[in-house]
Amino acid sequence: MWQGVALVLSCVACGISSVSRAADLISATNHFPAPGPLPDVTFPLLRIAFALGFVLVLFFVVAWLVKNWQGFAGMRGQPSRLRIHEMRSLGNRQALFVVGYDQQRLLIASSPTGVTLIERLPQAAPGEDAQSGPAPSNFAEALRRILPNR
Repeated sequence: MWQGVALVLSCVACGISSVSRAADLISATNHFPAPGPLPDVTFPLLRIAFALGFVLVLFFVVAWLVKNWQGFAGMRGQPSRLRIHEMRSLGNRQALFVVGYDQQRLLIASSPTGVTLIERLPQAAPGEDAQSGPAPSNFAEALRRILPNR
């Protein structure tokens, strides 16, 4: 643009009286190539769509696996060593828990401000821990407790 202005000013300064001659000189200095045909973008767009679909499917598969990971861990047959033997509510968001880990037992208080260890209870006998466990969480576990030999 500045080249055109400079050319017009130089033409006027040199005494060119014809404006059409100045316009011809300006258009002669600004040549742009003619636009060609647009490239085919079908393949790149399909590639992007398939890549996006793959990433979304991968995301949902990983999210499902993370959500259901405990179910897979339970299928290995390893019982949880941490159990809540008993729980009593004390009011609004406050409760007492008897928690067992192997043969150890702990009395724990839970409140909105945190969790507090109140007392270490006497250790349970090895056979007592399995009998006094929490209620089974699903039908298969309840059936295994009722029919241990099968």
